[in-house]
Amino acid sequence: MTFAIGQKVIAVGPSGHSRLGQVGRVVNGRVYEGGTCVMFSDEVGAYWFHLSNLAPYIDDCVESVRAKMLERSVEGMAKYGCTVADSKESQAAFLRHAQAESMDLAVYLERCIRDLENGK
Repeated sequence: MTFAIGQKVIAVGPSGHSRLGQVGRVVNGRVYEGGTCVMFSDEVGAYWFHLSNLAPYIDDCVESVRAKMLERSVEGMAKYGCTVADSKESQAAFLRHAQAESMDLAVYLERCIRDLENGK
């Protein structure tokens, strides 16, 4: 993958001084023995990323969800010590988790609908 100078990108892999989901612009590029790296700049500073750790920034809503999912994944791995893919939980346990999350979602949606209907 190649990026143009000034192109908006998002961090999808680690760099020593940044976080997943961080958004910035390409300001420079350089080829190293280990592969091509890109200088990534945001409001805080500039960082070198290997190309495999950057992706084009496409849609604000999609990128917001992607960043939150990456953050949740990191938090979940810290909390549970494994990824969902590596979890030993049963399929029934995953379905119970999903059911509980869905019921919470229904309650939150109901609250928001009522607020909108009541002019709040």
